[in-house]
Amino acid sequence: MDYQNHNTESRKNKHLNMKERMIVEIRLKDGFSAYKIAKRTK
Repeated sequence: MDYQNHNTESRKNKHLNMKERMIVEIRLKDGFSAYKIAKRTK
């Protein structure tokens, strides 16, 4: 069986790693909007 689409580098669904989750949590506590957080984490 050949896995042509197997790529661990892909971020198609934009899942966050632990570091990114912590950054989002801190920014939410600091009063940032979800929009601003999304723009800054790109």
